[in-house]
Amino acid sequence: MSNEKPNFKTLASKVQNWLDHGLISKEQAEQILAFEQGQSNNSKTDWGNIIASALGALLIGGGIILIFAYNWESFSKFTKLIVSFLPLIVGQLIYGFTYFKRAHSSVWVETSSAFLALSLIACISLISQTYHIIGAATDFVFLLLLLGIPILFLLPNALTIALYMVGSTYWSLWDESWSNPTYWFFLGIILVAMWRFSDCSSSRLRKIILSWLLALSFPLAWLGMHLDASLMYFILGFSFCIGIYYLIELFDYPSRPFKTLAVIGVLIMSIVLTFLYKWETERPILAFIEDGQWNVEHFVINIALVFFGVYYLWLLFQKRKGLEGSTSLIAIFPIIVTVLYPLGAMNLGTFIFLAMNAYLIVLGIFLIKEGMDTSSISLVNLGLFILLLLGGIRFLDSNWSLLVKGIAFLSLGILAFIIRWQLNKKIKTY
Repeated sequence: MSNEKPNFKTLASKVQNWLDHGLISKEQAEQILAFEQGQSNNSKTDWGNIIASALGALLIGGGIILIFAYNWESFSKFTKLIVSFLPLIVGQLIYGFTYFKRAHSSVWVETSSAFLALSLIACISLISQTYHIIGAATDFVFLLLLLGIPILFLLPNALTIALYMVGSTYWSLWDESWSNPTYWFFLGIILVAMWRFSDCSSSRLRKIILSWLLALSFPLAWLGMHLDASLMYFILGFSFCIGIYYLIELFDYPSRPFKTLAVIGVLIMSIVLTFLYKWETERPILAFIEDGQWNVEHFVINIALVFFGVYYLWLLFQKRKGLEGSTSLIAIFPIIVTVLYPLGAMNLGTFIFLAMNAYLIVLGIFLIKEGMDTSSISLVNLGLFILLLLGGIRFLDSNWSLLVKGIAFLSLGILAFIIRWQLNKKIKTY
């Protein structure tokens, strides 16, 4: 909602400028502004209805469950079985009505999908309680992920896709799913569902939310690999993920969430790698065959890593003409990590330490220079932050005397003030 107001104000100023220069008449200006204002109000109303209806469906469903829970002990086992399926039946009836009669209403689609998802959770929970079915939480989530697939595709909607991302990420973290090829199936389901949703919806805000959720959930899921694989797979896989995030354009979803996390990932990994003087060498490669038996889990992890690498290189080749300066440094970060890794196995950790520090220094300088050239305060601040962060870490990590450290910090502080002064001077000149 906050993003729509500045856009409308910008359009209003442009329309006024057109009117002042005689490009359009006063009546045309009023018609343009009225149309855009109506579009903005419709979008706000639509989102308000979706949120209110979805919350209403969740509260109603939760209220029904609590009422049944209050009288649960007085029901017979057969009655409990019927009551267990009742929410699911009601949810399916509402969903069916939406599918045949209200498929073009985003409010009905989001609300009925949310209610059906909640009904499915309630049905499985009540049945397991009635018949005392004991199992792990990850097994429960896994069953929900399988049974919830039709809800994603019959009526494409953002809410169930978001719930599916959260559920699959939770399952991947706690079930160590990177040693379980099933996660790739769930990831494929999510991508196909997002592709279908992009074709069926023009809601920018919902696509932004889904982009952020996917961008956050995938690295968390990849973290599960570290629980059962070598450090090499975690580092290389995460670096390829950063490169893909920085270069990818996922359907017509906003790319800013991916690029933002890519820059954050480069900064975090670069800092971490300056402390890894000797990377893990005990088990660098996960073998396909162990003790004479084919290991499917290791095979899938290796294939995934190779696929990430090939896909990243393909994206890099496609985008090569638009990369320069700091963007090229960020884009080639996976290549730098891949080249440096064998050096860690060769006991050349000091070279890695120097290389990663040099990389961060050069990246910070490039960002400051580009910020000065384009009068971008955000780029200058990011470059200064990288240099100051690196200086602070080395302050704690080095054996320099307090005098040398004090002079270094004083120099960095003066440099920061000079850069900001020059930038403000340049902005005022324009």
